[in-house]
Order: sequence, then structure tokens, then C-alpha cells
Amino acid sequence: MKTLLLNISDIHAGSDKAENEGLVLSKFIIDVKEQVSKMCYDELYVLIGGDLVSSATEENYSLFDKCIIQKLVDVLNIERDHFIITSGNHDLKQSYIGEVKESFIPIFEALYGEEDFNDLIRKEAQKSTIFGKFEPYENYIQNSMNLSGQSLTCSCYSLNDKWSVHTLNTAVLSVGGYNKISDNGHMGVDTRSLHEHLREDNHPNKILLMHHPEYFCMDWVKHELKKLYKSDFVLVLSGHTHDQDCFCSVSKKFNYIRCEAPQLFTDKYDDTLGYNFIELQCI
Repeated sequence: MKTLLLNISDIHAGSDKAENEGLVLSKFIIDVKEQVSKMCYDELYVLIGGDLVSSATEENYSLFDKCIIQKLVDVLNIERDHFIITSGNHDLKQSYIGEVKESFIPIFEALYGEEDFNDLIRKEAQKSTIFGKFEPYENYIQNSMNLSGQSLTCSCYSLNDKWSVHTLNTAVLSVGGYNKISDNGHMGVDTRSLHEHLREDNHPNKILLMHHPEYFCMDWVKHELKKLYKSDFVLVLSGHTHDQDCFCSVSKKFNYIRCEAPQLFTDKYDDTLGYNFIELQCI
């Protein structure tokens, strides 16, 4: 069986550049239709690595759905359950950070260790402070994409009996550009849930989908993810950098490929706008 993945990231729908956005997105749909017509495959999935919208509003998610999801559903002749999505730093409500800044900014600045971070995000008293900013994204995912079971930190999806995809929210501690604060070096991820999913996942080939590359995260995240790349994953997909890069690591003990996707859209004059197709062979 041959599985085809369409991998995109950083769509930024509703970026207030309508004269650019309409052109880029319509050309994207036309090109995808043409490329797919030349390919042979048994099943197709769309993987979206975060930053669906430029700012997390109901209107922007409606635009994203109309211009990206529904058009890909029609062009690719797939159902919505063939879309696997994770969130990015643009998928949080920046104004919410301002509302909870007195409690959230100290958490952001604390640089918790792995165990303390995993404990923190499970505390009922902290959940609204940390995850309330994702409400528009969560509503869209649950109501429009039928992903009611998706966790805001980490989820696992089966493509077939050979391949699975793990999504990891790297924007849990993002401030989304609030007061021009940089997220770099402050990102934490739910490694506890990720390890639990990996223990239960019997697929021989696993893919990790996240928004930020590991080097945007806290030091312990970098080290932990790099170990998991080697021990558990065949393919690691990320976005955020608005650049494209591909790294292949092969040794006697492990081999994996790490790909950073360029943004699908920021401005039509950008040097790097794009997407990629990935063919998976059942091995």
C-alpha cells in the first residue's frame, strides 16, 4: 500500500493581505490538483503543522475552512477525518494572554524542568490560564474537523496498520507575540503524554508532527525530543521557521528524517512559499 501525505504549515489565513492571500491560496489549490493527478497512491492524508490563521478568531478559522479545508476536500476527494492538524503560536488568542498576564507570564518565565512542567499543565487550577488561549482553535477543531478527541497537548492517529502520526503542541507556553515577547527557548511540551502514547502505539513506523522545531524549546525538550527522534520516529515534521530544510540521520542503530516546511502563505513576494508531498511505503 502506498500512502501519500500532503504536508503544509503556516497558512496564516486572514493575514489582512487579501490582494496577496487570494492569489497564493488559489494557485496552491490548482497546483495540488495538478500534482495529485500525476501520482499513484492508495490513500491520502493532509498534515497541517500549525499557524492555521494569522490571529485566532472565529472569522479567520471560517476563512481557513473555506479557502483550505473545503477546497482540499473537494479537490482531493477525501473526508475531513483525513486531515491531521496541530496548533502553532498564531492559533492562540493573543488578547487572552493580556487578560491572564499576571498569572501566565511568571509561568512562561519560570523555565520549569520536565517533571515540574508535566505536573503543572495537569493542575486544574492552571488549566484555564495555560490553555484558555486556545479556545477558538479548540472550537474549530472540535466542531468543524470532527476531532473532538484531540488533546490540546499531544494526540496519536493511525493512518493504517503500518504508519501512525503523533501530534505535539509546542505552543503550550507561547505568548503569541504578546508585547513583542519572544517565545524562543521557553517552549515546553507534554512529554508525559507523548511517552504514554508511544508505549501504546504498536505501529512499526511513526511520524511526529509539531509546529516549532525542537531548538525553539527549553533545553530539556531539545534533549528529550532528539532522543525520541532516534528511538521512535521515522519522520519528524515541523514548521514555524518560514524556511525549508531536510535532515537525514542514518546509523546502525537508528535512522530518521526531519523536515521543516516553508510557510504556505505569508506574502506572495516571499522567496519561500510552498508545500510538499511525502510518499510512505509500507515496510
